Amino acid sequence: MIDNKWKNSDNATYRVIKIEEFLNFFDSPPNHYVIDIIDKLLSTIMIQMNRKDWGPNQDLSETDQVATTSSLISAIRSTLIYLDEQPDYVSFDRFLEERVNPFVSVVENSTNYSEFFSRISLIKESFWYIRKQNEMSIDYALEMFDNLNENVDKNLLQKSYDIYCDRFDKIMAITMGKQHTEKISFITQKKLKSVQQIHFKHWSQRFKQHTLPTILAKLAAIWSIQVSKDVSSTVGFFKPHCIQVLCVLRMLSADQIKVGVEKHFAQVLTGQGKSLVLALTAAILALTGHKVDLVCYNTYLVQKDETEFEDFFKTLKVNENIEYKTFDNMANTLITSDINGERVGLRELVNNMILGKPQPPFMTKDNGMENSVLLIDEADVFFTEDFYGKSYEPAVFPVIPGLTTIQEYIWNAINSNLSLADVQRRTQEFMDSDAFENRAEFNQFRTDKMKELLETIDGNLTRKTYTNKTLLNKHLQRMITCAWEVKHTHSASVLSGFKLSDNKTICMKDETGEFSHTCFCNYYLVFNYMRLKETNFVAEIEDVQNFGYLNIECGAISYALLPLNYPLILGVSGTLTDLNFHEKFAIENLYKIKQSSVMPSFFGCSNMCFNEEEDFHCSYAVDEWLNQVYRHTYTKIAKNRAVIIFFEDDEKLEKFRKEYSTQFDRVNVLTVNTKGTERDQFINEAGVAKTVTLATRRMGRGVDFKSSVTVEKNGGVHVIQTFLSSDVKEEIQIKGRTARKDNKGSYELIVCECDLP
Repeated sequence: MIDNKWKNSDNATYRVIKIEEFLNFFDSPPNHYVIDIIDKLLSTIMIQMNRKDWGPNQDLSETDQVATTSSLISAIRSTLIYLDEQPDYVSFDRFLEERVNPFVSVVENSTNYSEFFSRISLIKESFWYIRKQNEMSIDYALEMFDNLNENVDKNLLQKSYDIYCDRFDKIMAITMGKQHTEKISFITQKKLKSVQQIHFKHWSQRFKQHTLPTILAKLAAIWSIQVSKDVSSTVGFFKPHCIQVLCVLRMLSADQIKVGVEKHFAQVLTGQGKSLVLALTAAILALTGHKVDLVCYNTYLVQKDETEFEDFFKTLKVNENIEYKTFDNMANTLITSDINGERVGLRELVNNMILGKPQPPFMTKDNGMENSVLLIDEADVFFTEDFYGKSYEPAVFPVIPGLTTIQEYIWNAINSNLSLADVQRRTQEFMDSDAFENRAEFNQFRTDKMKELLETIDGNLTRKTYTNKTLLNKHLQRMITCAWEVKHTHSASVLSGFKLSDNKTICMKDETGEFSHTCFCNYYLVFNYMRLKETNFVAEIEDVQNFGYLNIECGAISYALLPLNYPLILGVSGTLTDLNFHEKFAIENLYKIKQSSVMPSFFGCSNMCFNEEEDFHCSYAVDEWLNQVYRHTYTKIAKNRAVIIFFEDDEKLEKFRKEYSTQFDRVNVLTVNTKGTERDQFINEAGVAKTVTLATRRMGRGVDFKSSVTVEKNGGVHVIQTFLSSDVKEEIQIKGRTARKDNKGSYELIVCECDLP
């Protein structure tokens, strides 16, 4: 007899030990439900593996076929651990349906790669999440929250949470029995129409403690129904964890008696639902009449979250009032204004000025920032050296008639081994000769009127007056200098910062290490394009200008000052308690953010193994360091675990890959430049037994790696960091790539002495 809740009851279950004797009691053997489940799951995998399209006129590429099948196998693998729950079921048919039907539903009903990947990821999450979401009581959550925070009114939070639970349960009960779309329509049409548009400054105590949790309950119900469509009939519904609900209520001042919402930062640990907290907060603010900018440092994370909550916001009809942005996008918004009913950017105005085009009359409309709210994801990154203390420097790139020919001439002259002075002289002679076919148009541009431009000189913005002729002469000198440096530079690290994309457009590495078409540095892109392409130059390909333009500065905007444009700033981070004195000072004194919360973990203590003395290693030579990383990786792989190795940059990653990748069965490379489909596949596979994932430091934040059943049984994913972080928050984030969501894991630091500061 199985020792479970049904023991000594009519529903008691028994384990068969003497199989042959048992089978003799039956004319035909009874179903072996575990085998039946595995058989049906394998059939589902084969269907997806042989699938050729998503539907009429929607081909499924071979790459997407492999990626979707891989993600399906990974999701199924992660659920096998729950097959031992069969004795807990009264109906074994129900047991089978819960393990099979969600996967069948996704394979049969998905219409594109993005939808498939999103739905399969949710199913994968559902098996552990739905079992965990009710483990923590609100009393225990509030007790832990109270221990971590000061000046908290537990009673007000408790009352608000109770109202939320009451409304949420009633909504789910009322919609029971309705179809998926009917449930959502019922809530949006019957329950959300009454939401009033009230500016956050005027939210009363009653609004925050009664209306706010009611709105939150309605939004949570819609989200729950939407994301649970593949599992609701079997496993049950997703719903926000009580910690997430408390975080939303706390950030929106539900425990504050005074009128209004105060600026607030909250710490939500890695892997515990920051994205949902921000999405629910944004939806509440948008429904009450606010324009919300949801900002993150990383393009991948921005696109990921925007895609994840796109349907949710569209259902609420608030998608036009919520924008996911990077910090650069936020800066671009602030240099764009409404002029005579049209959005006109600073770049367009400067471009028109340079090219002598007519300017619109400057009757600008107020951008309405008074009604705007800034939500910051991974808020601590804003204070790193990549942003805080640095400027966003927009530029415009007017295409000048004949400049393509001039730049090609400069490159050919540089490659003729002429001196720098000879190149300058010959270029000037060429522009004045009949051999220059576009001379008439070019000279017409050179004779245009005077204009004022802002330039950075010795770190300061200076206003300078130019004619087009003097402007061109200055930039021609810069072009020749850049071409000379590109030709005579032999530094591999410098040259590797440029590459041609698949469609032969030039890209440059930005500060994050990502290759981008929108990152420029003087005229190095122009001549690196020619260096890499060698012949048959094409000035413009698919709206990307490879050469033929001027690079004109448009001033500078301090990243640090961007948030000051918003009357309300809210943010979440996984490492808020690790901010240093200067970062805390800026938060409290520059941004006036006086309120903060530290949210407790969903799971109590972490299951990560790390000993600061035993798991720190320093090698004296590069070869010794790489070999030590290899040996430690091989040891973990031999135990059927998965290993993720984080490198400081692409060059060091590539050095290790070339030296040791053939020693492992499966090695994946994951950087900011890994293509979307491959990136999803490699993230999915990172937790599979005997898989080695080589990643750059930028992938150590915001990426949700999961471990397979086999890996989990053998100690979880092992993370190796191969460089010393100057900021402890980066190290904490990299550690957070393992032992996620109650899983096991381990971490160690293996560095080379020559890389230490």
